[in-house]
Amino acid sequence: MDLQRIIKLFLFIGALLITPTLNAQSGNELDEYCNDRFDFCMKYPSDVFVQKNISTNEDGLVLRSSDDNIRLRVYGYHNVLRNNASAELNSYIEMVEVDHPGMELILLEDKRSSENAFAVMRVGRIFYFVRTVYKGEDMIGLTLEVNRKKDHTIESAKEIAEALIRQISI
Repeated sequence: MDLQRIIKLFLFIGALLITPTLNAQSGNELDEYCNDRFDFCMKYPSDVFVQKNISTNEDGLVLRSSDDNIRLRVYGYHNVLRNNASAELNSYIEMVEVDHPGMELILLEDKRSSENAFAVMRVGRIFYFVRTVYKGEDMIGLTLEVNRKKDHTIESAKEIAEALIRQISI
């Protein structure tokens, strides 16, 4: 599966978690972010992700919903440790566990190879969708966090994510 299809799949799953209110208000207005340094572009619904922060070193982008309930990060980085995509995903999972001490991390989906790794996990009512792609000497990471404020039930968070993913393409 090529990088573009993998990221579209990841984003499709992540869209399940956008709030019904945001989905109902969405006018499908898309913006595009391109990263020349790491050679990738991403289209996203600008009416959902209203807060946009490009990193100072131009490695990537952080997008947030107006209520900060949903955060989407896409970034590139040099693979100086020579890790494969699976090892990078392990590092992210460990980071999530550290951020939620004493809470159970439930791994809902886990697909890995040395060049691509994808996981869906849940801690409490927060969902994490993580994709790591090995690209030459670099890595591209994509993370979507939904229900960060824990206002929604698990079921409604899934519905929200489905709606969002249909709108994002890379």
